[in-house]
Amino acid sequence: MPKSDPWHAPEHCKNCKPAQGRKMDVFSFGMLCLWTLFEPYLSGFQAIPPEANWAKQYMPVKDEEIFDMSFLSEMKRQRTLARFAETLVACEPAISAETKADLRDFFRVSLQDTIEHRATNIKQCFGNFCNQAVRYFIS
Repeated sequence: MPKSDPWHAPEHCKNCKPAQGRKMDVFSFGMLCLWTLFEPYLSGFQAIPPEANWAKQYMPVKDEEIFDMSFLSEMKRQRTLARFAETLVACEPAISAETKADLRDFFRVSLQDTIEHRATNIKQCFGNFCNQAVRYFIS
């Protein structure tokens, strides 16, 4: 399986079984969704919400010449990525309470740092979230 930082699962392996590969894909999909929803925070263009200030210890200094995404890899190593995603979801004023709950659940099962606790496939991540997500992105 190819490996691309920071998008790969923490337990990345080259010779994994199909079930492990699917769980690794779930993690990568969760990372993609995190980036898609919160790119302004993750790229350094917008300050993270005060409730997420604990994550600044992993982020590069704003005035650095290049803002790299190595902090996502570090958060993955420190097992704080799902918590960070949940904090960003909770702070987003444009998302309804119901959608926040669904997103929180989605990130909790997709960005789980241990493969044993991660969703088995992408469909399992969504639960009731799929209809909510479609409505959110269409509106």
